[in-house]
Amino acid sequence: MNITKRLAQIVALAATLAIVPCAGFAATVWDLANDFSTSTNPNGVWTYGTTPTLNGAFTLFTTSFNHGGLQIWASVPEVLPIVGYNPTGSLINAYGTVVVPANSTLLHPGAAGEYAVVQWTAPAAGDYNLSTLFSPLDVVGTTTDVHVFSGSTELFGGFVTGVYGSSNSQAYSNILTGLNTGDVLSFAVGKNANGNANDYYYDSTGLKVNITSVPEPGVMTMLTGLMSAGTLFSFRRLKRS
Repeated sequence: MNITKRLAQIVALAATLAIVPCAGFAATVWDLANDFSTSTNPNGVWTYGTTPTLNGAFTLFTTSFNHGGLQIWASVPEVLPIVGYNPTGSLINAYGTVVVPANSTLLHPGAAGEYAVVQWTAPAAGDYNLSTLFSPLDVVGTTTDVHVFSGSTELFGGFVTGVYGSSNSQAYSNILTGLNTGDVLSFAVGKNANGNANDYYYDSTGLKVNITSVPEPGVMTMLTGLMSAGTLFSFRRLKRS
């Protein structure tokens, strides 16, 4: 066998070791908007619902309906709190003052201080990369308190105050290590009680959540070792020939 053909085999082997195993260990991505279901709740790892107080007892939304193109989950149709989604390819103006971008989700708290909540349940033990963004969606002005919890531990808390299109958003990103199967992340939006009984009127808040599984270091080490061993073995055979 000539040198050119043998080198071609080495390159092919290295490529196979680099690509094929990695496909089996590719990171899994969960995206709140892309994964949104208008017919099922819970929807895989996602659940839509409400709590009467911050991180209180969770109640699953059981009613799904359409409002002006928005797909909405609630306990009762057209009664807050809600979790909604714009499934269209264009911006939707809803409820007179709410602006919902294409393929995006919104949460709106209730009149009695109920929180609108989205939960994500870890499908397997491991580490996860979390990226979250809360943003104002009302042209009059959103004033909400926003939170991220892991179980009963608050990872993030802040306030969204401003009109749609403003830069007054709240972002939170972190690598969550050591989650167990069944651990729950909660993303909550409240009305930021300030003494005004009508404070909840303009509190539609956009929520983006992206969660990516982080491959275990041992897996990446194993793949690197396989690639190195395979290439070294081929070069040794080449030198002997």
